[in-house]
Amino acid sequence: MPVGNAAFKITLVSAFFGALVSLLIFFIVKRILFDLSRANNFYSSDHLIKIISLLAAMVFSVSNALWENSNVPEVYSFVNSFTALFILILIAVVQKNTDDNFGTNFKIVWVLSFLFGLSLGAHSIEILYLPFLFILIYWYYLRPNRLPVIKNISILFFFFLLGFSIYLYLPIRASQQPYFNWGDPQTLSQFLIHVTDRKDASVHLSVPSPTNVLLPQIINYLKFFPDNFSYPGTFFGLVGGIYLLLKQRRFSIVLAVFFLPPFVFFIRFWGDSSNYLSGFLIFSIFLGVGIWVGYISILNLIRRFQFNPKVASLFLIGVGINFLILLNGHFQKNDKSNYWIPEKPFKSVLLDVDNHGIIFARSSHFSFSFLQEVAYLRPDVTHISSIEFLSPKLFFNVSPERYPMLTIPEKETEKIGSAFLSANIENHPIYWEPDPENDYLVSPYLSLNGPFYRVLASPPPITELSLNSYRDKLKDFFDPRILSENNDEHLFYGDAFLKLGKYLLEQGQYELALQHLEISDMLQPDNIYSLNLLGVAHAQLKQMDKAEQYLVRTLEISPEHLEAQRNLGVLYITDSKYEKAETALLKAERLQNKDAATSFQLGLLYRHMGDDQKAKAYFEKTLKEDPENQEATQALDLFLQPPVGG
Repeated sequence: MPVGNAAFKITLVSAFFGALVSLLIFFIVKRILFDLSRANNFYSSDHLIKIISLLAAMVFSVSNALWENSNVPEVYSFVNSFTALFILILIAVVQKNTDDNFGTNFKIVWVLSFLFGLSLGAHSIEILYLPFLFILIYWYYLRPNRLPVIKNISILFFFFLLGFSIYLYLPIRASQQPYFNWGDPQTLSQFLIHVTDRKDASVHLSVPSPTNVLLPQIINYLKFFPDNFSYPGTFFGLVGGIYLLLKQRRFSIVLAVFFLPPFVFFIRFWGDSSNYLSGFLIFSIFLGVGIWVGYISILNLIRRFQFNPKVASLFLIGVGINFLILLNGHFQKNDKSNYWIPEKPFKSVLLDVDNHGIIFARSSHFSFSFLQEVAYLRPDVTHISSIEFLSPKLFFNVSPERYPMLTIPEKETEKIGSAFLSANIENHPIYWEPDPENDYLVSPYLSLNGPFYRVLASPPPITELSLNSYRDKLKDFFDPRILSENNDEHLFYGDAFLKLGKYLLEQGQYELALQHLEISDMLQPDNIYSLNLLGVAHAQLKQMDKAEQYLVRTLEISPEHLEAQRNLGVLYITDSKYEKAETALLKAERLQNKDAATSFQLGLLYRHMGDDQKAKAYFEKTLKEDPENQEATQALDLFLQPPVGG
């Protein structure tokens, strides 16, 4: 395609498949309504069924879920175009009354098996459907037609493997050392790690708390339906689903196969709409059936009470008006014409890097990839995703072929981090993106430099001169005078200042840390991480009342925030409010019983209160939870020392 850059082309493909899903919904609803009309002796003209099918497809096409997932370079609209196609084929296969041989020709099932294998190349989550597809094909096609099971299942499995062979592209392409080469799947073990999405295995196999996780997830999920289809649309979708279950159970079973597995899998941990798109697709089919049921019911009332037949047309006009209202609201919500992208701040970071520098990036890895690989900016700079060193088997392989300008030490991949720094720190200026989760890996070598840290063998102390240089670089990174109203921009800068504020707090720069955290709080109000650290910063500056306000506010928003609960207890100890401190710290202990930091603070509290027995017990508990805790060891030694003169 001669138009646009790589990002534009990929996003356009996503939009194309989003439109394809809507088109397939039209054909699915049309086929179901024709069947329902004949099976229940309702006369519905071809024209009417097409109008209702079009309305259902149009409502889905302007739903937030589809729009959100069709204007981003992701796979969700693509994989759901496969899902919609599977539903269309299976509806034909299980359909009893058909005027064509589309559903009775077994070759269409071959096509289904091939496409299903192919779809796994789009997203491995499709594998959840596999056992149910073979059961459906056996129950509704092989069994009633008395076809040999083993022979035909073997044929289907062959076509499935033929489609699934798309995965052979992975080791073939990986052998060419491409720019993006997650997992380097050239060997069988690396191939299996990659295709099974091993990096998220802990989440995939998690068992959530029914009350703390699952119930809030379900409540959040239910809100998606009026948000996507409006309350009238949700009502007619429920009507259509119930009607279909009662009148045409075969179709209901097919739709359930594509609704339930992803719902059960993702409801445990997924918060946004992207992986529930198949469920909304199916609900749109229910919506089409519900609109048809509503129209037929109105026609029956007209005949019974001899109303004006035009009343039925008013019903469809009302559905059309509801569509226009959804279109207007969802267009405004998803309008990306003024979308903010973080090109400017990362461009300023990249331009500020010294010649032949190395950038360790985490969340900004793809932004730097775009600037270097698409915009061709600063080819002398090497940027590396920090997760390449943290989880090399799951992501990229650090190799001389991938990074020809760097020295790659001959170490086991898991141990390459420190060796890599030692081999390159003298010849390359190294930068590190703030990453509180993993900063500890390089914390002794970090130096305040701007929005990204410098990694130095011997970091100099923070001086007024270095702080002034740091502030000047921040001005290029963040200018509040040109800050837009875009929420994504606010979240981006709010998160950046939160991370820097946390680092400054750890370095004892409390006034400057407070300024950063206040900016973060302004940009993302009620962020519990900003509020908690604001409480800590005010406490360090002996502003006890403000510290208490921020910590209490954190706990009002998130009552189970362990760190804030513990910090509140520490604040009360510092302020000699021992009873309040005891209440706060015991609550923190209830939140997490085996937490060394909480146990240690309880030990200090009881020592202040003169309860040596409890103090000693909590210091011992601290050492059980953290045997290397030197402060607890020293505190416990005081109890073991013989009394003076003894």
